[in-house]
Amino acid sequence: MHIKLLKILISFIFLVFSVTAGFAQLGKILIQNEESRDSKIGIRLKWYSQELTYSEGVNLYRREKGNVTWIKLNAAPLKKKENMSQEAYQQDETLEVFVALANESNASDVQGLVLMNIMVKSFESEAYSEFLGISYLDEQVEKGKAYQYKVAKIVGSDEKLIGLSDFIVASSFTAAPPVQDVEASLNVNKAEINWKPEDDRFYAVNIYRSSSVDRTSKKINEHPVMISSVPEGSGGSNKPEAMFVDDSLKENITYSYYLSGVDFFGKETAPSKIVTVSVRDVTPPPVPINLKETIENPKVKLVWENPVAEDFSGSNIYRGTKSEGPFEKINSSVLPSSSNSYVDETKASGGYYYYVASVDTAGNEAPSRKVFAEIHDITPPSKPQGFIAVADTGIVVLKWQMNPEQDLMGYLIYRTVDKNDKDNFVLLNADPLLGNQHIEKLPFNAKNNFLYKLIAIDSSYNRSEPSELVSVRMPDILPPAQPFIKEVREQEDKMIIEWIPNVDADLMGYHLFRAEGSDTASFEQLNINLLPGSSFRYTDRFTESGQEYFYSLQAVDSSGNTSARSTIYSGRRRAVQDEELKITFAKASFKKKTKDVVISWKSEENDDFLGYVIYKKEGQESAFRPLTGMLQSSDHTDNQVKGGFTYFYEVRAYSKSGTVAKSEILEIETKE
Repeated sequence: MHIKLLKILISFIFLVFSVTAGFAQLGKILIQNEESRDSKIGIRLKWYSQELTYSEGVNLYRREKGNVTWIKLNAAPLKKKENMSQEAYQQDETLEVFVALANESNASDVQGLVLMNIMVKSFESEAYSEFLGISYLDEQVEKGKAYQYKVAKIVGSDEKLIGLSDFIVASSFTAAPPVQDVEASLNVNKAEINWKPEDDRFYAVNIYRSSSVDRTSKKINEHPVMISSVPEGSGGSNKPEAMFVDDSLKENITYSYYLSGVDFFGKETAPSKIVTVSVRDVTPPPVPINLKETIENPKVKLVWENPVAEDFSGSNIYRGTKSEGPFEKINSSVLPSSSNSYVDETKASGGYYYYVASVDTAGNEAPSRKVFAEIHDITPPSKPQGFIAVADTGIVVLKWQMNPEQDLMGYLIYRTVDKNDKDNFVLLNADPLLGNQHIEKLPFNAKNNFLYKLIAIDSSYNRSEPSELVSVRMPDILPPAQPFIKEVREQEDKMIIEWIPNVDADLMGYHLFRAEGSDTASFEQLNINLLPGSSFRYTDRFTESGQEYFYSLQAVDSSGNTSARSTIYSGRRRAVQDEELKITFAKASFKKKTKDVVISWKSEENDDFLGYVIYKKEGQESAFRPLTGMLQSSDHTDNQVKGGFTYFYEVRAYSKSGTVAKSEILEIETKE
């Protein structure tokens, strides 16, 4: 047997032996008024006997009431067909399986569950009954007249009576009376439905359900529900305790049911009376979570998260002095569902246990975990005053005024480096300090900005408000690391100096020093302004061809600390043919009225001429430093002078090929 066929048969195993067995043992003719597709009055017949189908067919006869003459209705014997129409298959996809079942079975050996399922399908489907050759629609009747029918099995040239029907008056179809004695009861959230079986009127029932949530009645059984009597030990029989059980109910909903019997022509009776069951909500709601307590002497504040549930209606608060209870409800009425906090004002110190219970619309409760609150002394110390911090090399001295409380246990000191991070304070002392001073030792090279706060604590462990924050920074005495020059090279008429950048966090920049020729003891600073800390290259534009230069680099941090100078690194300009370039005249004069020095000069220039740079040094300084950038004029005013000092100037002329011509050194004394 095919797997599909087996699955369909299993789905149709119902307790209907009392119905189908009776039809199979005794010839039974069923009749019912029916309107045809073109709205004609007709009478539908079905016939059942010990045989499933009839190989030679049957003949069908009819007579009017009061007339003894039988009229044969069929021109050809009525018997099982070979197949069904595609339209019928499309309307009922199970027909293909039942057609195969009938074709594979012999009329003589069909029995048991196979016979039962075929007969049940013939009750449900007129198309299948006509295929089996056991159904006929008589449309040659007159409304209001009574008719009787006879079905005879053809045996060779003879006939054998299958059965006679009762008389029926031809009329339009009218639904049969409803199913009687319908009852519904609730058994642990399941609806048990019973009714009065009437095997002569209907073989099964359909059950329809609506609810207080969905008012639309819908059929809840996939196949018609068939019930037969259950054998008893005494030889009798009785129906089961629950003919149908609806186990798909939800809490807090009222369900309404009505039944319609299904007769042997697949038609439903009139609806039965409506019966109802109400499912009570006995499931507690989800529990509150994250219950936390905050002691605000003499009050205890409870905060929690309410559950997310459709039937959540609010919360109750319970309190006890022992973890195992007893607990008493301390709120007078259920807190609203929007509330997630409660303040309990205790009247005495001591320990209290609390829990919150969520409440649903049916009154079910679900308790949270318990929290414990200890009520001690209700008065904390006052906020510490006069808190100051003084930094020295390697230490921070903290001082404050003593609190006046008699039960003062001491002070707790906290430190952080980020005032915006309130959770990042570190407690410096495990035990409270009794005095009003504390010295903290820190690494002498610590450069952070440290913030401190002070909290007073009493013998009941009440803590004061934090003092005002104080801020202090350790003196920066560490110079940057010694820089390292990695290369000095000539590029056209310039020298390029490159170094490895320092990694000091507080680096501000660099000074670059240069010495000429073999005089490495007389270094002069090349840069007028501090070179940026991000720089790693410098271009020395004021060099002479054929000259060797020595360079040294010094790092400077944000506190003005200077590093040791780097190792001296040298580089040489290539020698080129000197061009005729010289300064023929130079002088410097002090203008007392304007308090500045005017330098003027003359030179012999050529096509290779680039420009002038003035160098300057003050008093006893050993090296000249550039005062200007590249000039094209033949005079310059220095307004960066002070009265009563001696200044030295030197004018240098530069050519494009690298030739440098220097003036004589000009000395001038400024007067007050």
